[in-house]
Amino acid sequence: MPLLHAHGLGDALLPPHLLAGYAEAVAKQGRGDLYRPAFVDAAGHCETEVSEAMAAIDAVVKRLATGQWERPPRRV
Repeated sequence: MPLLHAHGLGDALLPPHLLAGYAEAVAKQGRGDLYRPAFVDAAGHCETEVSEAMAAIDAVVKRLATGQWERPPRRV
């Protein structure tokens, strides 16, 4: 089952750099294609906007419908 891990960049309880271990564990199981991390510019734990949550849900729905993750937008 696909997993989108949406996380705030300013989460002091679980800093984003610690999530790399989770991605590595998934990849070691040969299931890296099912995992996608996503980061939002949010301060604090569970401090996302409704629009960010909706975008995350939309990404998972598209992944389930197509069998592929969308390419992330390029950062400028």
